[in-house]
Amino acid sequence: MYKNSWIIHAHICDNEGKTFCYLTGVYGNSKPDIRYNQWIAFTNFVPPANNPWVCFGDLNEIMSAVEKRGRVPFMPDDALPFIQMIDCCSLFDMGYQGSPFTWCNGQSGLNRIYKRLDRAMTNSEWRLKFANSRLYHQFTLESDNKLFIIKDRPLRTFSARSFRFEAVWLTEDRCRTVIENTWMNNLHGSPYVLHCKLMYCQKSLKHWNKYELKNTETRLQELQLQIEHIQTAIASTNQPNDALLHMEDKLKQEHHHLLEQHQILWAQKAGQMRLLSWDLNTKYYHTVVARRRQKFHCSN
Repeated sequence: MYKNSWIIHAHICDNEGKTFCYLTGVYGNSKPDIRYNQWIAFTNFVPPANNPWVCFGDLNEIMSAVEKRGRVPFMPDDALPFIQMIDCCSLFDMGYQGSPFTWCNGQSGLNRIYKRLDRAMTNSEWRLKFANSRLYHQFTLESDNKLFIIKDRPLRTFSARSFRFEAVWLTEDRCRTVIENTWMNNLHGSPYVLHCKLMYCQKSLKHWNKYELKNTETRLQELQLQIEHIQTAIASTNQPNDALLHMEDKLKQEHHHLLEQHQILWAQKAGQMRLLSWDLNTKYYHTVVARRRQKFHCSN
């Protein structure tokens, strides 16, 4: 789409001509005043909404003290224009695996300096579409900067996760019934009665969740189609009957209820229940979950 001496901005399409992602390669000038103007210009390359975007390159910037070792200490004010650009473009640092530094000045003793000058950044859409993508710092003898490679690969499978009570279950009246029916079963062996009742409750709730509660995203899609059909029928007549209008209201209420459930579900997965804001926008929580899974994978 565009290129010059410091940037290559590409629109990547699949075999059918549909947008796959946007890709931007960047070189940050070594002179701060020129780099300052680069970051101002960079905001013009933000792709249209809802498109995955990854930016990477030798940016000649560090964002914190942990990204530098040696000589003059890191000065936070020096990174401010770069950080403001990242915030303006709604980008996130992709993180990395490998050495914490990507550049060395090659000098010896106290004169040696290490910095993380190369990085990759992505938007929320990229994190959701390529949740398993990783950036690897690679050793090379050909440059004072390390190579890095971005790979998209499946996470390793883990053993079944331990039981967790889902907060979203409390929004369903049936949850209480499932627990009560299980709890009322007669059990023998007094030292283990409580343990057994809790174990059976876990099994009953997991079975109910799996076989009676549909996936919230699937249910939302089904409701959306029903609402669209009803609204089409209403729009096709000058005097829609009350039954159609009543059905539309009922479906909208159910749709809103499911959206609330969906937000609770993803807020709990993200470990941020306390931050629930009832704007029904779960993209933030999806992004946090993707990031937490990435960190968990790295630590293992």
